Amino acid sequence: MSPTTSAPASIPFFSLPNWLSAAGHCGIDLGAILAEVGVDLATIEPQTTRVSCEAIARAMTICAVETHRRHPDRHFPFVLGTHFVFQYVPDIETFLATCGSLRDAERVFDWVRVLINPHLHQKIVERDGQAGVSLSWQDLPPALSGLFHDCIDMTMAASLKTARLLAGNAFALRSVSLRRTRPLVDARLYEEHFQAPVHFGQNEDAVWFDLHWLDAPLKSALPALHQRAAERVERQIAGMAQPEDSVAALLERSLVANPALLSQRLEEVADTLNLHPRTLQRRLREAGQNYSDLQARVRFHLASEWLKDGALSVESISERLGFADRRSFTQAFMRWAKVSPSQFRRVAGFP
Repeated sequence: MSPTTSAPASIPFFSLPNWLSAAGHCGIDLGAILAEVGVDLATIEPQTTRVSCEAIARAMTICAVETHRRHPDRHFPFVLGTHFVFQYVPDIETFLATCGSLRDAERVFDWVRVLINPHLHQKIVERDGQAGVSLSWQDLPPALSGLFHDCIDMTMAASLKTARLLAGNAFALRSVSLRRTRPLVDARLYEEHFQAPVHFGQNEDAVWFDLHWLDAPLKSALPALHQRAAERVERQIAGMAQPEDSVAALLERSLVANPALLSQRLEEVADTLNLHPRTLQRRLREAGQNYSDLQARVRFHLASEWLKDGALSVESISERLGFADRRSFTQAFMRWAKVSPSQFRRVAGFP
């Protein structure tokens, strides 16, 4: 009963103002570049216009080439990353600005995947005594798999900017790993930007830093404001669907974006959709579904992802999914996958 999700071929162009700012800084004609990839700047509404992922990636590459031609000491993805703000999702900015620790900010990765880009997957990993943020673009046609290196560069630059804003300028990277075998610009620009050794041709795209930064208390922490911002983002996720989206799709999206809901009562879950619990149950029945099956589908999907990732223990996954204990989780997982969580993890290549 693993969910079958197909990510849309286009994404909202929320970041257009950031692109315009970065293009102005680099002295390139963004309108002409977007037109080259089939996007008319004159007709774009950042809050509603959707642009294909391929067009975004190709525009990023062209912007990088044009910037390098004019300014060999600049890399457009880095400029865009340092200009990036959640202009059209200000509650995410508020949530980030009031985090108690960098680990608290991890929730934003799920929100970005739901609200902005379903292909961009980011996660915190802990390995060999250090912490990192791993990035990947997923669910794309194989022909496009090599097109998104510059988009990864941009996302890394934006993540580093955010970490330094939250933790202060003392925050430093230990190293950067990139899948791309060689950069478009001089490799020294990468090390100057990240202020850390950069290794190309690696098995993953990730930035690495000292483990203590993950849970170091942040001076800007404001728990009450932080929680209210999170609640507003969750409500935005619940209400973002088009009219043709079903309540079941809305509910599944909310549970994936906020797994903590899996341990909540139906009344609290319904509240995230601004529905009465009886209304939610009735509309699920009308769609031929029930909450228990949908909850199980989301739990299996998340459990599979986290087990394959290898960063969380089985006990931690059980707790995150709202199970009473590891035994209950193991029994449920064996019903879904016909193997235990530990066996599933070994098949995925983790001890």
